[in-house]
This record gives sequence, structure tokens and C-alpha cells, in this order.
Amino acid sequence: MQLWEMWAENRFAHLAVTVRGIQHFSKQPSKNAADITLAIDAATDFVLGTTQFVVVMSDDSDFMALYAKLKELNQGETPFLWVMTDRDKTRSFTIRDYFPNDYIHVVRSPTKPKTQPKSPSRSPKGVRDNAKQLTEVADLIMRRIDVGLFKSTDCQPIIKKHWPDHAMAGMSRPQFGIEFSNKIWPILKERGVKRQETKPRKYEMTEEAKREVDED
Repeated sequence: MQLWEMWAENRFAHLAVTVRGIQHFSKQPSKNAADITLAIDAATDFVLGTTQFVVVMSDDSDFMALYAKLKELNQGETPFLWVMTDRDKTRSFTIRDYFPNDYIHVVRSPTKPKTQPKSPSRSPKGVRDNAKQLTEVADLIMRRIDVGLFKSTDCQPIIKKHWPDHAMAGMSRPQFGIEFSNKIWPILKERGVKRQETKPRKYEMTEEAKREVDED
């Protein structure tokens, strides 16, 4: 434990890091002991007011119970963030199918091979996922989506039509929701688009935001 604490103090010098062991109350060690202890600590610290936000780094769906409890204890936006990897073989299908996308942050694996454009000739401007193209996608969404409520997946057909080779065009609905929230939503937010606290998550194209687009 001291080795891990020294590693953490050196790696994250700007944070106050504490590492402690987990007691196993059985003859055979079980990973569930660590999950239960972490969940108890997080909920207790939140109730006592010693922490205001909880971040879980795991691909294990067992921590959905912790999110549900924090949501129950807190009024409004749930103070919770779930950080997971983009490795398909480790991520729980339960998280993918049921957990709210807006509370998920995906960490890209540095060892994962980069996807090359399938057919550059079909998309003259390329399909690179850069800031310029994300802005172009946001601009088109602003023009194509009508005033009122809409879901992130309502924007996928727009991307498929104009950028068929873009990675987001072929994503599953849950994956698209995550990418939309992480990459497109911040641009739309700056332009006056609002986000509703509903399930499933919905966004609102306001008249003011639409008017700005029309004037451009």
C-alpha cells in the first residue's frame, strides 16, 4: 500500500491522495469486498458532507447501485461521474444499455489502433475527428433541428447523410449518445441550446439559438 501511495503522490502531486487496504471478511479473497467498501465510503462521505462529488473508475456495473443512492440523496443534478475505458471486452452491457450517458466519461486506450478512413474519395474533406469538423457538424445540426425538444440520436441521420464515413455515423445509439454529449453538446451549449434533465436525456433548440443561425 505504501508503494501505491508513493506512486500516487509522485504521479498526482497536485492532489491529496490517500491509499488504504481493504479488509476481506472471508477465507477466500473476493473483489466484491473492495466494491462494497468503496460504495459504503463514498455514500458515507457524501452524507457527512466530507465530499461533494464522487468519481468511479471502473468497467463494472455493480457501482450503478452507488449512483442510484447518490441520486436519491441529492436533489437536482447527481454529483457522480463514471470513468471507463473504451475496451469492448471489459465494459458491462448493463452500463451501455441502462446507465445515463451524461454521467459517463470514456478514456481512450493508447494501445488501441486508430481507425483509418474507409474511403477518402467519398468524403473530399476527410473524416478526421478534429475541432473544425466538429464545429461543422454542430453548425449543420443547428440548421437542421427545429425549435423544440430533441434527442441526441435525432442528430445521427444528419451526420450519416453528410458525413457517411464519420465514426459517429455508424455508432450504436448508446455510443452515439456518449460521443454527442462529450463532443457536440459543448459546442451547441455555447450557441444557446439547452439540456433538459429528463430520461432519456433531451435537448432544447431554443428560438434564440435558432434565430442566431438564421441571421448568419
